[in-house]
Amino acid sequence: MPNAQFNLHHFPQQEALAELLLKNLSKEGAGSPFHKSTVLVRNQGMATWLRQRIAKQTGLAMLVDFPQPNSFLQGLIDEKSIQLDELKWPIYELLPSLLERPEFSILKTYLTSSTTEIESSLKRYQLSSQIAALYDKYLLYRPEWITSWNAGDPVSAFNVHEPWQRILWQELTKNDIQHWSQNLLAAENLEIDAELPSALHVFGISNFAPIYVRFLYLLSQQIPVHIYWMNPVSIDEGYWEDAPTKRQWTMAEAFDESSILTEGNPLLASFGRMGREFVHTLYGGETGNTEIHNFQPLDTTHPSATNSLQQLQHSIYDRRPMSED
Repeated sequence: MPNAQFNLHHFPQQEALAELLLKNLSKEGAGSPFHKSTVLVRNQGMATWLRQRIAKQTGLAMLVDFPQPNSFLQGLIDEKSIQLDELKWPIYELLPSLLERPEFSILKTYLTSSTTEIESSLKRYQLSSQIAALYDKYLLYRPEWITSWNAGDPVSAFNVHEPWQRILWQELTKNDIQHWSQNLLAAENLEIDAELPSALHVFGISNFAPIYVRFLYLLSQQIPVHIYWMNPVSIDEGYWEDAPTKRQWTMAEAFDESSILTEGNPLLASFGRMGREFVHTLYGGETGNTEIHNFQPLDTTHPSATNSLQQLQHSIYDRRPMSED
């Protein structure tokens, strides 16, 4: 059954999306002068920009919280989840005891090449920090790999570094290392003791790790979730995961494949990889039954392009070659 509380509003102009956000915030707080709204943003720069627009429209920017994704999520799910800075120290302590294992030969060569104890300790600290950052990315973007490692299974189609990364992770988990992403991956619904906002608005974030999208989808079972996404193409062409990739464009140019060369603008292929993945995550997988609520202004006609930049924007918006403009 479609989840009517998960809403995606997309349009290529951020200012238009901001106007829609302000309109929804106004409706949400109608009838209560003390109502507090929550808008999830990527950084404080976006929060400042939105506050200025709110203040310009209403005369005062108050009772709107602008949390960032990680702090908001962990505040609701699990405040005890290990942080990146906390992960590197257990790795630092474990590495010496594992270096004699054959899987760690490459690390042993690197760490034992130091001429002084201070240099060796510094190398081990720097390596531990890099490994911790790598595990953090796996937890967010490849949680299925971590799940396999937790079950004692290797990850297929990996590389020569998989054995030592898997063994090190398994040693870490013996110390009850916990991360919110693993708990979330196994959850069918959210059990939240903290007070939830009446709705959650997500603005100015062009791409989310799949685990964050899963969180938003589960949260939408309890409160409305609105994502305001600056999509570079029109609503009619809003699903552009099937747009040719950069490699396909390169091959088409080399072999003069006209059928591909007429499919939109190559900039979508060159710079649209993250957006393509976001489209796939939103329209498929965990949110396969999502109600997609499209937004567009009343007037959707293009003004005549007066310069090359506008011609390029129109070409991407309509997914057609520049030559047609």
